[in-house]
Amino acid sequence: PSYGAQLIERLIQPRLFGGILIALTAIQSLWYAPYGLGGSDEGALLATAGRILRGDVFYESIDAYPFPGSHYLLAFAMSLFGEHLAVARFLAGLIYGGIVVILYATALELLDRSRAALFGIALLGCKFLAWPAYTSSFYWDLSFLAACVAVFLLLRSSDRSARGPMIGVGAAVGIAFISKQSLGIYLGLAIALLLVLEWFLNRAGPRENHSLLRPMGYLGLGFSLAAAPMILYFAAKGLFPQMIYSGLIRPFTDYAESSGISFGKPLRWWEFGSLQ
Repeated sequence: PSYGAQLIERLIQPRLFGGILIALTAIQSLWYAPYGLGGSDEGALLATAGRILRGDVFYESIDAYPFPGSHYLLAFAMSLFGEHLAVARFLAGLIYGGIVVILYATALELLDRSRAALFGIALLGCKFLAWPAYTSSFYWDLSFLAACVAVFLLLRSSDRSARGPMIGVGAAVGIAFISKQSLGIYLGLAIALLLVLEWFLNRAGPRENHSLLRPMGYLGLGFSLAAAPMILYFAAKGLFPQMIYSGLIRPFTDYAESSGISFGKPLRWWEFGSLQ
């Protein structure tokens, strides 16, 4: 092989190429960080994080329908580094880098190294083509990162009875859930359905593969570990019923008195043309 081919082969070694992707996402994020606000969603997230720093509490003095994982994470980061837009953009850059790297790692499970590397490079285009996404700080980005981690862990582990990977999958689904509940719910249901289908198709195999309770139990345990802090926090403040109403009833009932679109409406694929 030529020197160029040898160089490319060395560069696409997964560990080295993963490091290259991290460096490139960092450069992109630093370049785009000074850009202006990406819309009202980022402004709302920044304002809410600032209010949390001053003692306001979700579902009590802050009226909101998302679950608050991303908001409290940004408030925590601001408590450490200051209440500045740069902190939010730095956190958004970390999440963007995590998404690119974990999707590249997922591609390695499905493709050869050269095609996975090409996919990883293509992902960098999201920073340019999807602005302000992956530059501005949006509450759903953390949920999407967690969803990517869940899919990666699920693909990487062929043994559904393995405790660690399945707890990890459940924890990732839980983080997705507490950051953007619709994504966490749909992701969790899809993974649970996949486990049921795998169990049904493999039920004639070895007896140790018959149990569906073990992977489901590990999945539920991981989910509970991620979701428990949020549930306990709001329960301790007497806000658990309001959390359920704001996060799980309002979004699925057209936000009740508001004018938003229900989370459930896009799933009704048979109602063509009804989403306006």
